[in-house]
Amino acid sequence: MMVGGSILGAFLQVLFDRIASREVLDFFRGQKLSVGLLQKLNTMLIYVSGVLDDAEEKQITKPSVKLWLDELKDAVYVADDLLDEVAYESLRSELESHHSSISVHQPFKIELEAQLREILERLEYLLNQRDGLGLREGGFVRENPSSSKLPSTSLVDEFGGVYGRDADREAIMELLLENGNGVGVIPIVGMGGVGKTTLAQLVYNDRRVEDCFNVKAWVCVSQEPSISKITKDILEEVTGGTFDGNFNQLQLELKGRLKGKKFLIVLDDVWNDKYADWDVLRRPLMTGVPGSVVLVTTRNESVASIMQTVPIYNLKGLSCDDSWFLFVRHASRGGSATLHPNLEPVGKEIVAELPDSIGHLKHLRYLNLSATAIQYLPATLCGVYNMQTLILHQCRGRGNGSCIKMLGGLQHLGGQLNVWKLQHVMEAQDALEANLKVKKYLKQLNFMWDGDTHDSVHERTVLEQLQPHTNIQSLSIVGYRGTRFPDWVGNSAFSSIVALKLSGGQHCNTLPPLGQLVSLSDLSIAAYVSVETIGYEFYGSCTSKWKPFGSLKSLRFESMLSWCEWIPFDGEAFPVLEKLYFRHCPNLKKALPSHLPSLSLLEVEGCQQLGVSLPRAPNICKIKFKDDTRDVQLVKLPSERHTLMIDRFNSVDTLLEAMEQMGGFSSTMERIEIRNCSSLRSFPLELFPGLKALILTRCLNLETLSASEVTGSNFPCLTCLEIRECPKLFSSLQETMPAPNLTRLLLMGCLGVESFPGKRLLPSTLTILKIWDFPSLTSLDWEGLQNLHSLRELQICNCPNLKCLPEEGFPLNLSHLYVSWCPLLEQRCRPDDGEDWPKIAHIPELEINFQKITTLEPSA
Repeated sequence: MMVGGSILGAFLQVLFDRIASREVLDFFRGQKLSVGLLQKLNTMLIYVSGVLDDAEEKQITKPSVKLWLDELKDAVYVADDLLDEVAYESLRSELESHHSSISVHQPFKIELEAQLREILERLEYLLNQRDGLGLREGGFVRENPSSSKLPSTSLVDEFGGVYGRDADREAIMELLLENGNGVGVIPIVGMGGVGKTTLAQLVYNDRRVEDCFNVKAWVCVSQEPSISKITKDILEEVTGGTFDGNFNQLQLELKGRLKGKKFLIVLDDVWNDKYADWDVLRRPLMTGVPGSVVLVTTRNESVASIMQTVPIYNLKGLSCDDSWFLFVRHASRGGSATLHPNLEPVGKEIVAELPDSIGHLKHLRYLNLSATAIQYLPATLCGVYNMQTLILHQCRGRGNGSCIKMLGGLQHLGGQLNVWKLQHVMEAQDALEANLKVKKYLKQLNFMWDGDTHDSVHERTVLEQLQPHTNIQSLSIVGYRGTRFPDWVGNSAFSSIVALKLSGGQHCNTLPPLGQLVSLSDLSIAAYVSVETIGYEFYGSCTSKWKPFGSLKSLRFESMLSWCEWIPFDGEAFPVLEKLYFRHCPNLKKALPSHLPSLSLLEVEGCQQLGVSLPRAPNICKIKFKDDTRDVQLVKLPSERHTLMIDRFNSVDTLLEAMEQMGGFSSTMERIEIRNCSSLRSFPLELFPGLKALILTRCLNLETLSASEVTGSNFPCLTCLEIRECPKLFSSLQETMPAPNLTRLLLMGCLGVESFPGKRLLPSTLTILKIWDFPSLTSLDWEGLQNLHSLRELQICNCPNLKCLPEEGFPLNLSHLYVSWCPLLEQRCRPDDGEDWPKIAHIPELEINFQKITTLEPSA
C-alpha cells in the first residue's frame, strides 16, 4: 500500500471508532440530532474502504484515479474534523454541566447537520464514479501505522536550514577537538525535540571533524535493548560491510578495526542507563588512539552520568527569535521566509507567551512551551478540552516564583500530569495555588525533585499542598527529601490508587501507611536509604473487612541500604500478592511474611544477609536468590514440575527444608543442580522420589547421595546423573550407582582411580557415558562394560595415562565414540596402523582429538 493509502486507512479506522464512540452517539441522541445520518456515514465509509486497496494500486498508472483518491482523502479529512468538533462539544458539555444533559446552541446543531449532509453528498458523488474508474472491491485491510520511530541518520537538513545552534556547535566542537586523554565520551542531554540529533548532525558533518578523525560512524540506538545489535551496527558503519557471527566475534572484529584509529562514533537517542551494558559495549572502543570520541545524545541525565568522561552538555531551548524563524519555516511548509500578514501576530504570540485566543483552538492536542519566556497560562486555556499534552519544562513564571501555580486555572486537567524539579518551588503557597485537590479528572500524577533544598520541612509542606483529588489512580513521588510524608499519602480516602512508586527518599526513616489503599495493585519502593525498619505503620489502620494490602499483586523493594528488618503483620496481609522483589538491600536480615497464598514469583538479589526463611506459598512458580555469595533458582515447568539450581550456598540442607515447607516441592522436583557447595556432606535423595536429573559440581565434601542408608532401587525415576569434581562422593560410589534405570552418566575429576568401571557399578540401562578428567586412569575394565547392552555413546576426555582400550573392545551397540586429550590412547586409535584401531573400526561415528574419522564398511 502507498504511503498516502496507509494514512487514509488510518483515518478510516479513526472514523469508524469515533462514529461508534459513546461520546458521539450520546451527543447525537442527547441533542436530538439524526442518528440515521451518522449510520449512513458509517455505511458510505465501508463502501470507500472496499475499493481503497484497488484505488491505491491503480493511481500509479491512472492519473484520473489519483485525482479521485485525492478528492476522497479531502472528504474523509473533512468528516474527521466534523466528528472531532462533535467530540469536543460533547466533552465541553460534560465538563461544564452539573446536570445529566445540556443543550448546545441551536445554530451549531443546524450547521452540524448541514455539514454532515454535505459530506454524505460528496462521498456519494465520489462512490458513483467507482464503476467508471474501474475500481473493484477487494476487502479493506486495516493497517495500523507503525508505532516505531523512524531512525535518525547523519544527514543534516542542508536546504531547510538550522536555527540558533551555532554557539552549541562550537561548544561541542571545542570539547571534541580538545579531548586528548584516552577515548572521550561527550553526552548531549536535553528534552525530546529540543534539537539534540540536529546538533550531533551539524558536528558530524563539520569540515573540522573530517580533518581530525579518520573513522566515523553514526548509530541510532533509540530503545534498542541488544548490546550485540548496537555493536554490530557500529561495526558495519565503520567498515561499510555486513557481518554475521556471535557477540564475541563481533566485539573482537570491532576491536581490531578500531585499534590504532582515531574515531568519532555518534550514538544517537540512547535510553539504556545500565552501567553493566555500557561497560561491555565500550570495551572494543577502548583500542582507539587518544583523542577518539563517542558523542552521545540522550534525554536522561542518568544515561549521561554513566557514560560521560567530560561534563554533560545540557542543550537548552531556542531563543524567541530563533523559535520564530523555525515557526515560520514550518508554518510555510519550508517555503517563504515570511507569513501571511494576518498570521504573523498570532504566530509571534504563540512563540513568545501564548495568546489569550488559545481557547479558540478546539482541536489542539499537544502544546510544548518548555524553556520559553511564558509568564502565565491564560484562563482561556481551560476551554481547550481536547488538550492531551501540555509541557512546561524549565519555565519559571513571573519574577522568582515557580510556574506550578499556572496549573490552578486548569480545572478540567485530566489524564497524566508530570511535575518536575519541585526543588524550585520556593513558596509552598505556589503549590497550593496549583489547586490539584479539585482536579478530579487527573488519573496519573508524577512528582519529581531533582535536587536538595536542605529544608525538609519546606519539602514536606510543598508535598502537603500538592494533595491531589481522591480520583487519582497512579502516583509517583521521586526524590522527595522530607523526613516524613504528609498525611494524605497513604490515606484510605485515596481508594482509586492502583499503582504507587516511591523513590529516592534520602531523609525519610518511616514509610506511609500504604496498606490502607484498598485498590493498590502495584507498589515500588526504592532508595529510601534512611529506613531501618518497616513495621506496623506500613500496614495502617485496616478494618476487619479490609486486610492490609488487600489488592496488592506486585511489591518491589530496591536499594534500601539501611533496611534491616520487616516486621510481619499480626494477621492476614497480602492475600493476593503474586510477585515480590528485593534488590540491593545489603543489611536486610528479617523479612518475608509467613504466608503468601497467591505468591508465584520471589526474587531476592544483592541481599547477602537475608536468610532463607521462606513463606508458605503453594502457588510459587519461580524463586531466585542471587548475590555475591549464592545463586539459587527454582522454576516451575509447563509440566507443573520444578527445577532447582543452587550455587555457592552455605546451608543446602536448610534451604531444601525451607523450600519443602514453602510449597511441598519434593514430589514435583524433576531436576536439581548443585554447584560449589563445600558445606554439603550428604544430599537427601530420598526426599525427591520423582527426581529425574541430578547434577553435582565442585561439592568437595559431599560423601553420599542419601541422608539414610537406602538402596539404589528406591530411586527408579533418576535417569541422568552428572558428578563433577566431587572426590569424596565418587569414592563412596565405587560399589554401585543409586539408580537402576540410569540412562545418562557423566563423571568428571575423579582422582586416584586407576581402573574403571567396577564390575557392578554401572546399570545396564545406560545409553550415554562420559568419562572426563581421570588423571590416574590407566585401563578400562571390560567386566564393568560388558553388560552395557544399551550403550550408544562413550566420551573419554583428558585421561593422560590411559594406555589402551579393553582387549575385548566395546559393546556391539556403541555407535558414537569420542576420544580427546588422551595422548597415549590417541596414538593407538589411529586408522590403519593404530594397535587399537581394529577394536573401534566398526563404530559408525568416531572422533579422535576433535577430528572426525570416516570408517568404511568391509567389502563382502
